[in-house]
Amino acid sequence: MSDLRPDTLAAFDTLRQTRQSLVAIVDALPDAARTTIPDGFNNHVLWNAGHLAATEQGLIYGLSGLPVDLPDGFVSSFRKGTSPRDWDRDWTWAEVRDLLLSLPDRTEADYRAGRFETYREYRTTPGVVLTSVDDAVLFNLYHEGIHLGAILGLRKLVG
Repeated sequence: MSDLRPDTLAAFDTLRQTRQSLVAIVDALPDAARTTIPDGFNNHVLWNAGHLAATEQGLIYGLSGLPVDLPDGFVSSFRKGTSPRDWDRDWTWAEVRDLLLSLPDRTEADYRAGRFETYREYRTTPGVVLTSVDDAVLFNLYHEGIHLGAILGLRKLVG
């Protein structure tokens, strides 16, 4: 990739900042509150946080034809439509936290190195069509905001 878009590079900075905020919010919760699924909900705080890592990797790496950089079973536990009620293993906040904080740097380094040479067009659930890795990086911020809002709402119920 010869042209690094300034808006995409800025998005990585925003992603790091919002991830720091999210981690601080979840760090402040008692352990049990991170994994409590309130009545009427399908997921908990930990799932929402892990879902962010899984989605970032899927939108950016997966649709670029590159392997995701996640532990075995992570995507199947945290992808859209899943629930912790169906997990075959328990994930820890430490595992998810480490991914949330480290992935943006790795992704930006790969972007700067030009690893994202191709991209398979994808229509997101809200109907946004992604046609490039730049689109995916920018859309990912919107997605992060949705789930940060979900975590803030869940925190009021379980924290």
